[in-house]
Amino acid sequence: MLRQAALVMGKAPLLLVLTLAIALPGQAAPATTASIDKLLILAKTEKVSELFIAQLDKGVTMGVQRALNGRAPTAADQAVIDSMRRQITAAAKDTLSWPKLKSLYEKVYADIFSQEEMDGLIAFYSSPTGQAFAEKEPLIAQQVNGVIQGQMAPMMMKIQSIIQDAVQKLQSAQASENQGPALAPAGAAVAPQDRHTKPRLPIEISYGQKIALKDYLVTGKTTIFDFYSEYCPPCRALRPLLRKLHRKRDDIAVVKVNINRPGVVGIDWGSPVAGEFGLRSIPHLKVFSPDGKLQAEGDDARNLVADWIKALD
Repeated sequence: MLRQAALVMGKAPLLLVLTLAIALPGQAAPATTASIDKLLILAKTEKVSELFIAQLDKGVTMGVQRALNGRAPTAADQAVIDSMRRQITAAAKDTLSWPKLKSLYEKVYADIFSQEEMDGLIAFYSSPTGQAFAEKEPLIAQQVNGVIQGQMAPMMMKIQSIIQDAVQKLQSAQASENQGPALAPAGAAVAPQDRHTKPRLPIEISYGQKIALKDYLVTGKTTIFDFYSEYCPPCRALRPLLRKLHRKRDDIAVVKVNINRPGVVGIDWGSPVAGEFGLRSIPHLKVFSPDGKLQAEGDDARNLVADWIKALD
């Protein structure tokens, strides 16, 4: 009896292996590229690319309208807006073009779906119910995304404010001798600009507090004061252009005036510096000649600076 039991036990591992080999099915075949492409056509997935780009353009338009605060854009404003829109659209189409998204869908679907599952999906989307769902799916996604964006916007603005404060503090700590005056920590007073030197990069001042522009003029240089807010899309679009102008023109210095107080979410129209200069729209530019006299401001300054920027190309 014991001997028979031992023989049975000795054969158990082999029996178990044979049993599992019979019971467990082989790994399902992954979906073929041809079947995935057929599903993408039936599901009208290409509309996803169009939807993404359309939503992005709508967001840009809304941001511009908020920044203009109800006023009609000047010619210089429109040039900045058009340039920004072209760059954003080009970047979106490059990243979200359907050929690129299609390749991504093919890889992801092949990793996730078996051929059997893909055949089932094709059968569903080939049916009248499936086609009705495919037609309405983009609208569902659009409405859901709209609700989510509305809920996320306040949180993202708070996060941007936190990041902005941290960046300002880091920039203040890392300022070097070659870069001129350091960027001030949020809310801190900034020492007047050395009138005999032009910093390598534009300095940032104010952070919502009152300032005396004369303290930041650079002797012998045309000084451009750019009143801006991180929450202003046209301001962000203008930033690299002004930095390029500051870097390329030895006779021009740019000083950026941040109108936002630390912790304020959105454009801080109620800040002391905004009240001091009666700001009603941004970006707002003031241009001082090398002898320290006000040369242009508002629309005149924007047109003047726009001409200087165009001349760089």
